[in-house]
Amino acid sequence: MKSKRSLLFSAFLSIAILVAGVPCAYAEVQGNLIGKFGMITDIHHAAKADDINDYACEYYSAALAKVDVFTKQMNSMNIPFIIEVGDFNDQPADGSVSAVGMKDACLKYTTEVEKVFSQFKGNRYHVMGNHEMKFCTKEEFASKIVNTGIPSKEGVHYYSFNSGKIHYVVLDAAYKADGTPLGGNTTFNWKDTFIPEQELAWLKSDLAANDGPTIVFVHQLLQVPAANIEPPHAVANAAQVRAILEADKQVVAVFQGHYHHGSFVELNGIHYINLAANDGFGSDPVIHNQYSVVDVYQTGNGKYQVNLTGYGLQSSFTFPALIKR
Repeated sequence: MKSKRSLLFSAFLSIAILVAGVPCAYAEVQGNLIGKFGMITDIHHAAKADDINDYACEYYSAALAKVDVFTKQMNSMNIPFIIEVGDFNDQPADGSVSAVGMKDACLKYTTEVEKVFSQFKGNRYHVMGNHEMKFCTKEEFASKIVNTGIPSKEGVHYYSFNSGKIHYVVLDAAYKADGTPLGGNTTFNWKDTFIPEQELAWLKSDLAANDGPTIVFVHQLLQVPAANIEPPHAVANAAQVRAILEADKQVVAVFQGHYHHGSFVELNGIHYINLAANDGFGSDPVIHNQYSVVDVYQTGNGKYQVNLTGYGLQSSFTFPALIKR
């Protein structure tokens, strides 16, 4: 009988083969390269025992070595920017230290992984996850990281920037349904995930002010969850967010983390791409080091295609070109 670990690994490989199949097989493309970036998600750096009984297995001990390989590879390729899509670090084992000790440890983990992440010589960005918030406030976490060129604004951890010929939007879904930000309290629940009205208003305004192809990053899922994905992995008001993105008619793709196995779907002209977790499936810093390089091409008037080159157990594939206004 296969162990739970090997069954999960086999299941992931089956998914990877399916993802890399004919409909979305990786392919070269003829067109103008208008955007390029490196991406990694769910690093979960923490000083605690690896959890091989988790649904995807979590190898905390390998986090820094994996990020080191990632940043060196990105530097060697002269990537314009890198982004981590949430769950940058984790927290100590439950009950191992006091609540105060938990917060101090979490901030220490953030500092440690940011030090390695900052080896990258270009611009770097972060997305708010959920594990960073269990014992720390968003402000405390944000004080330990750098989002290149993004001014610090208390209470606001969503932002946008431009690179190449693409506009990029980073959303923060770490809120309760009443708009209360997650973080730094004992009522934390990772299943709470919501994008409040203030952020939605900002999103509409930001999209309206930018006339060009747009890519969105958010930790939790915005797509309709497939049958094998637990509903809590999705943003509670995801349909409302999708409606805003669709109305803009410029959003090409949304990249997400959170659900460790990865998935993808195209909904109403937007690709929703859920990346495989970096911390999962093993501790080898090459074989089990899931990260991606994304190339975006303009293949015609208002037509854009996304190529994702995967490393580790992240599959490589091409998302068909979509026509935008």
